[in-house]
Amino acid sequence: MILVACGLPGRFAEDCESLIAALGRSVTPGFRSFNADSLAGLGAALLQNDPGDALAVTRQPATDLVAQLKTMATPFVLAWENPEACVAALMQDHGLNFLEAVRATANSCAAAYALLRLPGALVLHREDAGTMAGIARKLGTHYRLGMAPEEIDAVAQTVTLRQPPPSAHGPGSAGDPDIDRLLPDLAAAALDPAQGWLRTGELQAVVWHRDLFYSGDQSGASPPPWIDVTGPARCLFYGPYIRLPAGNWSCSLLFGCRADAAGLGLVAEIFAGAVLARAEFTVGEAGFFELEFSCSLDADDPVEIRLFNPKAAFEGHICLIQAALRPLKAMRVSAKAG
Repeated sequence: MILVACGLPGRFAEDCESLIAALGRSVTPGFRSFNADSLAGLGAALLQNDPGDALAVTRQPATDLVAQLKTMATPFVLAWENPEACVAALMQDHGLNFLEAVRATANSCAAAYALLRLPGALVLHREDAGTMAGIARKLGTHYRLGMAPEEIDAVAQTVTLRQPPPSAHGPGSAGDPDIDRLLPDLAAAALDPAQGWLRTGELQAVVWHRDLFYSGDQSGASPPPWIDVTGPARCLFYGPYIRLPAGNWSCSLLFGCRADAAGLGLVAEIFAGAVLARAEFTVGEAGFFELEFSCSLDADDPVEIRLFNPKAAFEGHICLIQAALRPLKAMRVSAKAG
């Protein structure tokens, strides 16, 4: 018996998984847990550990694992809570920094979205789940463990449902008033829409703050408020390596240019396993500009947006502000087909 559980990377999912493991041990001594995000990972864990009865936990299920769960109608649990609570838990409980925690949570939200409508899903949200005893009874029924209600209640008393840690806060403003007024709230812009996906099943636009990207001139660091383009051809910024649900998406890149960047040629790309979209343009004047292009995404590959100056530059300053990703839908027009 291999049970499957998916959850956003917060305390609620961890506590639900601890409860599932406790229920499993009450049925089968030696019941254990392991992590697997793909069929290959699941197979490797089974071959390596020979776990017998166990719980397979996934935070970012790959499309092959999702397809298998759908085909077999396998019972599984999707446990989630507000994404910003997951960010705080990743920082406090697991030592991630703020930006790492936002990226990890956003990736998990995108992966979990594919599970919402599968026939075997039991979706549990912290705010709606009730007491640990109530959750345990739902789990016992969903996984068909064959336990008596009093047995389930006894196991539920051994696992504590923890409260989420206090909300965490990220980096401050850029220190440039013209840029500060345009910058979105980093966590809310990236995660609140993703919470809406999981609540309603409908995709919404997300916005990725500049600090989620990486500087092309300083490995591992976010781009500075103003990027000095002076020097050889190179990548100026890239990232944020966050997954989005599969489908067609529009990307709107908001950036600024100073007067010394006039005449500068730039190239923007969207990469997710391959280059999906590319745009070349020349800066005409100082100001803030929006570049929009679209692409079709596979759910497994994280999105990388990158900006290059393809030729050496003698001077010029640009700033990245945000990237807004909007799901594209087919629109009905007032015409008859056929």
